[in-house]
Amino acid sequence: MISDHGTSTERTVFSLGRQEEEFVQLADTRVIVAIANGVLRQGMRTLLEELPLGFLHTAPTIREADFGAAESPRSVLILAESESTPADWTLIPPGFKTLVLLAKPSGIDSLDRYSQTDGFLLQDELDVHVLGDTLSRVLSGQFPLPSAVARRLMTQGIIQRTTLTRAVQLTERQHETLRLLSEGLSNRQIGRRLRISEHGAKRLVASVLTKLDAPNRAGAVAIGLREGLLP
Repeated sequence: MISDHGTSTERTVFSLGRQEEEFVQLADTRVIVAIANGVLRQGMRTLLEELPLGFLHTAPTIREADFGAAESPRSVLILAESESTPADWTLIPPGFKTLVLLAKPSGIDSLDRYSQTDGFLLQDELDVHVLGDTLSRVLSGQFPLPSAVARRLMTQGIIQRTTLTRAVQLTERQHETLRLLSEGLSNRQIGRRLRISEHGAKRLVASVLTKLDAPNRAGAVAIGLREGLLP
């Protein structure tokens, strides 16, 4: 059953379609889309309505988004690149995971402005499966990054290394943790790869972020690329 009030959609799922069965774990997820382009916003809404979300709300801007109606530990905000200011980001409630929709891989070139994001989507690759998988990954603590965007980041990192010096020194274990962060792994997955507890992985990630003075995982990967700390 879907009850639609304005730009919000609340769902109670009685029978699941194929896509909803695949992403049934999203049933308690709240998603807000804040995209100014009306066509793009409606397209995103149409895709999201194929998923068994608990709540869906769309708005032209962050300032117009109804965050109060989406209070949940599993909340995601989707933005389009270059449509928000640093002041707008301060309006995002704590606990929200933020995904940025890029029109093309080159949109990542201004990564500094996205230091607070939790992952990226690429417009040309977007479909229901990709969207559902990305939501599942970001909610599990991973950092979703389309392969084309990752390649762009690596290229930019290689280009910039010639003019940078390694002012930051990481231990061997911290360096390995940074490499795993660049793969988008969660703390639990990092722990498994390093054969340590999830709590130990969490401490390692925190130490990497502190040493790199990075606000989050995305910032750590960006700094690692710029400083030549990632291959």
